[in-house]
Amino acid sequence: MAVTDDQLSYELITELDGVQMSNTRYFEIDDIGDDPTPASMLNDIVNHYYDSIKIMCGAAWKIVCANLHNHTQVTGDTTIFVTLLGMGPGDTHPQHQVVRHNIYAQEQPANIIHRGAFNQSGIIETKSFRDRVGDPSDYDALNQHLFVPGNFGGTGWAVSTLVRYNAEPDPLQPFIEAFANVRKVNLNTQFKTLRSRKTKLCAVQ
Repeated sequence: MAVTDDQLSYELITELDGVQMSNTRYFEIDDIGDDPTPASMLNDIVNHYYDSIKIMCGAAWKIVCANLHNHTQVTGDTTIFVTLLGMGPGDTHPQHQVVRHNIYAQEQPANIIHRGAFNQSGIIETKSFRDRVGDPSDYDALNQHLFVPGNFGGTGWAVSTLVRYNAEPDPLQPFIEAFANVRKVNLNTQFKTLRSRKTKLCAVQ
């Protein structure tokens, strides 16, 4: 079971026209609330994310599963399987055309900036114009999910969002895992074409 101050990650696996794509985000538990089970935590996260983006994505897009991993304690990963379809009307952009949110993090305000990103696929075509975002405010709810969710609902547990980075300055040395607090999330208003996509089958741990 996770406790306050644990650092965790969740991986969201979505699918569009049979092609899967994954995004991984990191967070720290500020308050464990009513001590939810890992599966309950993951359900809260998935529903919070889904509510933030469902009207922007077409019915061909769906969330198929999610994984939760604890980076502080040695515990087994938790996986849930879902089928949550986009609710936006009309056709979607193809899987390799995504809206990107750039994420900026620092351990302290004066420290080095660490960068992350979140790629959102499945956006309906009516929400874009010439491969640009039509109305940036349509993504405010997703920005909130990525930046300062506070709590994901459910049992009231509260979190701070993080970016994972390598604390080892020498690229020839082994990776040293470290985390920095997210300070800002910016929506890139130009659709991005991916040359490849990070994927991971739900059944593979």
